Amino acid sequence: MIAHAARVLLAVLRDLLPIAVVLAVFQGALLRRPLRRPARVLIGLCMLVPGLALVLYGLETLVFPLGGEVAGTLTAAAGETPGTGVARLYLFLGVLGFAAALAEPVLTAVAHRAAQLSAGAIRPWGLRVAVASGIGLGACLGLLRMRLGVPLFPLLATLFVVLYLQARATPRRVINLALDAGVVTISTVTAPLLVAVGLGVANRLEGGGAADGFGLLAVTAAGPALTVMGYAQLAAWRARRGEIS
Repeated sequence: MIAHAARVLLAVLRDLLPIAVVLAVFQGALLRRPLRRPARVLIGLCMLVPGLALVLYGLETLVFPLGGEVAGTLTAAAGETPGTGVARLYLFLGVLGFAAALAEPVLTAVAHRAAQLSAGAIRPWGLRVAVASGIGLGACLGLLRMRLGVPLFPLLATLFVVLYLQARATPRRVINLALDAGVVTISTVTAPLLVAVGLGVANRLEGGGAADGFGLLAVTAAGPALTVMGYAQLAAWRARRGEIS
C-alpha cells in the first residue's frame, strides 16, 4: 500500500515536471521577469502535488476497480433478465457519467471562468448540469453502440453532422464553449472511470473483447456539446420570450 502510494506520488511529480520546466524557462529566459509572488507559487505547488497524488490513488484503488466490477455484474445480469437488467445497466452508466462529470475539478473551473467572461449570462451550475447530462447521455449512447455492434466511425460522422446542424441554431458565443465542453470534462475522474466501465462491460458481452470497451469516450465527448448548445438555445428562447412579454 505504501509502495503503491509512493509510485503514484512519483508519477505525479514526473508528469508535472515538464510543465514546471516549460513555465520556468519562459518566465526566466524569454520574459526575463521574476515571479511576483514566489511564496504563493511554492505553497500552491506543495498543495498540488500531494492533492493530485491522493486523488489518483483513491481512483486507482477504489473507484476504477469498483466501477468495472459493478459494470461487469450488471452486464451479466442484463443477459439473464433482458428487460430489467438492461435498464439497470443504462441507468447505472448514465448516473455514473453524470456524477463523475460534476466531480471534475476542471469543469468547475471552466464553468466559473465562463460565468465571469459572459458577465453572468452563463450560470456555473447550469453549465455544469448541462455538461454532466451530456456525459451521461453520451455514455449511454456509447454503451448502446457496444451492445448493438455499431461501427464507431459512421456513428461519429453522424454525431458531427448533428452537431453542425445544431450549431447553426445556437448563439455563436456559446458554440466554442460547447465544443470544448466534452474534451474538458473527460479528464482526471471521468475518462479513466468510463474506460474501466467500458472494459468491464465489453468483457462480459457475448463475443466481446477488451478492444470493444474503447471508443466509449469518443462517443461520450459529443454528448456535452449537444446538451450545452441545447442549454444555450433554451436560454436564448427564454430571453426572447421575456422581451416579448
